[in-house]
Order: sequence, then C-alpha cells, then structure tokens
Amino acid sequence: MALPQPWRAKPFWVEGAGHNNIEALLRPTGAFVDKVVEYLDLHVSARRGRVAPPTPVPECVPAAIREMNASTDGIST
Repeated sequence: MALPQPWRAKPFWVEGAGHNNIEALLRPTGAFVDKVVEYLDLHVSARRGRVAPPTPVPECVPAAIREMNASTDGIST
C-alpha cells in the first residue's frame, strides 16, 4: 500500500550509509542536520507558524484481528 501523494517526501539516500550510521557519516559536514531541518520546514506546518489541528489517523487494526478477538469473547482460558 502506497502513501497518498500529499504525505510523500523525497527520499534522502546517502551512498554507503545505513539506518544506524547515517548521522555519524554526515556529522562532519552538517548535512544530516541540514536535511532534517529542510524536511521539517517543508512538511511540518508549525515550523512555518501555522499550527494545524491534529491529523486523524486511520484505524490501524485490520478487520480480521477485530473479528478474531470478537470470536474469542466470552471464552475463558
């Protein structure tokens, strides 16, 4: 399932970096902090002085799990 277009951001790839060492590799140049600030400025409205109400989060529990839980109601173990 892909994110809706308004929620997408351009990925930031760093050659030779992984999830756990990207900050350490970019610390000497300050590029990591620059990219985080750029992301926040582009995608967080409060950074631009506009405070928006919280965005509702869609239900994350799949129907199958809800059904499974409903089928076990009243059964003691």
